[in-house]
Amino acid sequence: MKRITIISAILFGSIACFAQYDQKAMYNCYLGQNKQLWKQYVTTADWQNMEDEERQRLLNYEYGYIAYAISAKEKNVKQLLDNFNNHIADMEGKMAESTRLTYLSAAASYSISLSKIKALSNGPKVFSYSQKAVQADPYDPYALTLRGSLYFYCPSAFGGDKHLALDYLQKAEKQFRQTGDTIDNWNYRSVQMVIAQCYEKTGEKQKAIDKCRTILKEEPEFAYIRDCYLPELLGQKRHDGTNPQNMGASLVNSIVE
Repeated sequence: MKRITIISAILFGSIACFAQYDQKAMYNCYLGQNKQLWKQYVTTADWQNMEDEERQRLLNYEYGYIAYAISAKEKNVKQLLDNFNNHIADMEGKMAESTRLTYLSAAASYSISLSKIKALSNGPKVFSYSQKAVQADPYDPYALTLRGSLYFYCPSAFGGDKHLALDYLQKAEKQFRQTGDTIDNWNYRSVQMVIAQCYEKTGEKQKAIDKCRTILKEEPEFAYIRDCYLPELLGQKRHDGTNPQNMGASLVNSIVE
């Protein structure tokens, strides 16, 4: 009986530990601008004992969290990036190549963010991997999102194009919807937000406002849109908040600075 109790305790503990990182909980943290749970997940996950499906999930949170960690100047960011690169390498041939190439593009940019010396070698990789990702699968919403983000954040002198960015981002949003990959998906909300920002930067402010209102109708708890970005567009007082799209800015600023 004692042995059964111990085994039950171990199993229950494992289930409880996994439950705290479920999709809904992680999504709510994104909406509420609380990255603590993401940090716990990416820093304590046991890669070696994960199935490939959970490994792909971890990669996506590493992809999103590392950009935040760079902007927040977290001390362990180099180790996080090393883990990310190792995990991407481990998943060659085990996941959609378009998404894996997308992560390689992001990883190359993060590397530049940590060391400007690496800009010469990694700068071209950021755009090359992104292009190859879209070529590998023109309908991969993750590849389309990153490609659009690159064009959005990159200054025109370095190849940036807000209108081209909008085209890629709208295609990404469409693909997320067509595949049904919208429920509790931070990537989907992220691409919607950058679409709104694209409208603003291309002189279509009312479309940006309308897009924000559409997002909030679908997801009223999106704190950055609700408390910061939409009030700013409306000329109202905004609350303090951080743009959760740190990834996009990190990707390009690290190259062009």
